[in-house]
Amino acid sequence: MKGAFLVIFLIISVVTYSQFGYETIGNTIGVQNINNAECGEVDSCFTLTANQNDQSGAVWDNKQINLSYNFDASFCLTLGSNDEWGADGFAFVMRGDNSSSLGTLGYGIGAVGISPSVAIEFDTWENIGFPTTDIAADHTALYFNGDFDTEIQGPTPLYPNSANAEDGGYHIARIVWNAQLQTLVMFFDGNLRINYTGDIVNTIFGGNPLITWGFTASTGGVSNLQQICFPKYSIDLENEKKICDTDSTTISFYDPNMTSYRWTFEDGTIIKDWNTLDFTAPFNLDDSIFYASQDGYYYLDLEINNQVIHDSVKLTVIQTPVKPFDKNYDLTCLEESNYILDALNPGIIYLWSTFQTSQQISISEPGIYNVTLVEPILFCTNQDTIEIVSFCQDTSICEGGLAEISFYHPDINNYKWYFEDGTILKNWNTIDFSTPFNLNDSLITVSEGGTYFLEVTFGNDSFLDSAVLTVINNPIEPFNKRYDLLCLSETNFTLNALNSGASFAWSTTETSQQIAIVNPGVYSVTIVEPILSCTTKDTIEIINFCQDTLICEDGIAQFSFYHPAINNYKWYFEDGTVLVNWNVIPINLTDTIISVSKGGTYYLDVTLGPDSFTDSVELTVINKPIAPFDESLITLCLEEVDFTLDALNSGFTYMWSTLDTTQIISIDVAGTYSVEITEPILSCKNTDAITIISVCETIITFPNIFSPNNDGSNDLYELLLSNDFKWIGDFSFQVMNRWGEVVYEVSNQLVKWDGTQNGTELSEGTYFYSYNYKDVYTEEKHAGHGVIQLVK
Repeated sequence: MKGAFLVIFLIISVVTYSQFGYETIGNTIGVQNINNAECGEVDSCFTLTANQNDQSGAVWDNKQINLSYNFDASFCLTLGSNDEWGADGFAFVMRGDNSSSLGTLGYGIGAVGISPSVAIEFDTWENIGFPTTDIAADHTALYFNGDFDTEIQGPTPLYPNSANAEDGGYHIARIVWNAQLQTLVMFFDGNLRINYTGDIVNTIFGGNPLITWGFTASTGGVSNLQQICFPKYSIDLENEKKICDTDSTTISFYDPNMTSYRWTFEDGTIIKDWNTLDFTAPFNLDDSIFYASQDGYYYLDLEINNQVIHDSVKLTVIQTPVKPFDKNYDLTCLEESNYILDALNPGIIYLWSTFQTSQQISISEPGIYNVTLVEPILFCTNQDTIEIVSFCQDTSICEGGLAEISFYHPDINNYKWYFEDGTILKNWNTIDFSTPFNLNDSLITVSEGGTYFLEVTFGNDSFLDSAVLTVINNPIEPFNKRYDLLCLSETNFTLNALNSGASFAWSTTETSQQIAIVNPGVYSVTIVEPILSCTTKDTIEIINFCQDTLICEDGIAQFSFYHPAINNYKWYFEDGTVLVNWNVIPINLTDTIISVSKGGTYYLDVTLGPDSFTDSVELTVINKPIAPFDESLITLCLEEVDFTLDALNSGFTYMWSTLDTTQIISIDVAGTYSVEITEPILSCKNTDAITIISVCETIITFPNIFSPNNDGSNDLYELLLSNDFKWIGDFSFQVMNRWGEVVYEVSNQLVKWDGTQNGTELSEGTYFYSYNYKDVYTEEKHAGHGVIQLVK
């Protein structure tokens, strides 16, 4: 900011700080001056909180400061040595009239609730959830009116690397208020941590620049020893004063005990000369002030309390930063480049209209950008402004499309569009056209790929720029026909949308370039190329034609193919025999069916829409199983042989009348046996049957005793036969008593003698038998006799 400003060298430099110049509140007590290299020479030190829980205290300077003038003071403080369990910290506070002199303890750091006020905290405890933005590192933040729930700036670590500040050592905090720039900054051990710009006199203190300042501190559930020391007051005019090259400053020294006073410039020129002998009127502050703008040393000679003091002040004139921008506008494509605005003047402070504070800023949006440049020594200030105009007209269109290219700015003076071949498309200037230039005047509509150049002047700046129009080809259609005829069950079939690298949206919801087809139907794909999303859509119908068929011999197969889009249709056998030949007349499903029984290849010629196909089907005739039995009747003796029946046709399935399911079964009983045989391919069947007659040699056993006494055991005399009686022929049997009389006889029937003769019971004793018979199986004749013992 240009113009004169008043540096209160008198207030900051000459006030003697002592414990009697401060008001202590709460747990604050004065302590002896510390001897610490970090703090240097100090005047007054205070313990605001002992290393105890629930402590709070404050120390206030009894002399107010005036915020209409600059304020620059440094303080030496320790935050204690308890790191993990240390708390809660300090606050530098400027408070207005009628405000509280001590706020809440713990999280409040003794400053919460003091209003109106401006507070900069030195916080060593993370308060979880209260306030919600607190951080774990030892930190600082700026608050207004004792409201620590709403940070104006911060929280920010006290050290840039978040190092621990509760290290038991002493640290230097510097507070600087610049009344002209209305900036309040705080340095911690030389690191800038708070940098705020705002009219705090009016917004916080109601327009009253006189405020009371001091420090507050507190502990809560955890604690730390928290002390602060104020610099020792001394009259030290050897420090250098600095001013901007556009300003002047005041130099003064005042003390009511002065008896003589002289300021002299380094070339010997006397600037002020006062003593009690020459001037009887009392010396006052106004008498001590003079304005200076010349670089050099200013010497002070004065007498106080009979002591002569000689000192000097060096005035250094600081160069104001140069304006960084050499034009009022810049035309650029922000989307294509990392555009940087450079405020030049390295090492100073930068305040951009974007609120950034670096020398260079990256620009991503068009607009007016302003930067305030503040050199860091004396905050000498300059400003500059530039308007960034975005011109990003490189454009892509899909083939067959149109592009609109334009550039408009209300300050345009001249404007011309022309193609790369020199063809002028627009030419406008303020001399030839008296009507105001508007947005429609700037527009060109083009479709030819190439470079379009723009020459334009607006304000005092001229530019030449260009736009490139790229025409993007639409994706190619992937399918060369509208239909495809194939057998999906026999083929691993895929549809390929081609156009590798594009994106794909199939009617199946799949998004890959290729998809597997397992079902017939209409498939469509939308193909979007990746540059401009140019789109092509293609469709194909997959028709499933799987007609290869198996039949059993003597069976009939039906083949057919039908589609409503058929134009021509012909079925013919492999030998050329035409079975169906159709065209033009409307066709229906019945027209497409052929019934065949001869094995071989049947061909189909068909035209669907614009596409023609030749396909074929195979008819395979499966032979039924062979009949296994060569004869229908077999006679043999089952008791003498292990007889089996074999259904042949190995590998088939079998169902016997015996419920057996094996190819070969064993037979031990005469009878009729049938089997159903099923081949494994198509379950073609055949049946066959055979009759087994069992005939064996008969053996007769003649018992020699029996007991016909009606006791239910051995009451009859019977022969024992090894075979059925029907296999005995010409049989005769007689029983005689001892006198040769026949008492029992039978012919061609079973023997069943009950020990009687014509119903009369015979006595016990010995009887004689004889027999004759023929074996039907062997044709052998047998005769014999024996003895029977009848017992009662």
